[in-house]
Amino acid sequence: MADLSIQDLSDEDGGAVTFAAAASGGDKFVWESQAFLVVKNDDASSKTVTFTPAFSTINDERYGELTRSSIVVTVAAGTVALVPPLPIAFRNPSDNNKVAITYSAVTSLGIAVVRTA
Repeated sequence: MADLSIQDLSDEDGGAVTFAAAASGGDKFVWESQAFLVVKNDDASSKTVTFTPAFSTINDERYGELTRSSIVVTVAAGTVALVPPLPIAFRNPSDNNKVAITYSAVTSLGIAVVRTA
C-alpha cells in the first residue's frame, strides 16, 4: 500500500493535478475534511474504487446497532471521477488517521488526493 500526499490546488498553478499510479495492494492517505479524490481511468475497462470505513458498525441510542457501508465508486473506461470528501468514519485512528483505498484492478488507473488552497 502506498501513501498518497494531499496536493493543494490553486489558481496560480492552473489547477494542475499530478496522478500517482494506483497500487495493486491499495493506497492510503491521511484523512482531511476538505480532501477529495480524483481518479483517472485510462484503461478500456471500467474500474471500481472502494473506501472502507474504519468502523463498520455504530451503536445508536435510538436505532440500535447500525452498519456503515463501504463507498464504492465505478470509474468508466476513459473517464475521470471526482470523489467528494469522505466522512470522518473512514479515517483509521490506529493507522495515523489514514483512509484505505482498494481497486478492482490498477491497469492505467491514476489517483490524486487534492484540496483547494
